[in-house]
Amino acid sequence: MNSRLIKKTTAKLIMKDGSNDIAILKLDSVPPGIEGNLSFLDSSKIKSGDKVSTIGFPFSNILGQQPRYSEGIINSLYGVQDDPRLF
Repeated sequence: MNSRLIKKTTAKLIMKDGSNDIAILKLDSVPPGIEGNLSFLDSSKIKSGDKVSTIGFPFSNILGQQPRYSEGIINSLYGVQDDPRLF
């Protein structure tokens, strides 16, 4: 386990949406190696080709407890069964 990646801090819950399994937290301190600010956009303004990034704990019961970071490009505005909430 790389201890450089594991830093503890406290955070305040700013907003949560249980139906979409997402929460926004405000950290009391920024872990080393994290630079810049996050920006949030109105999802109605997102279009195909936009660059996006995510940090989260997908399938933590399978993939483990370490956060996963990914970058990508929006290739569709619709997800499973054409649901626009799941793009």
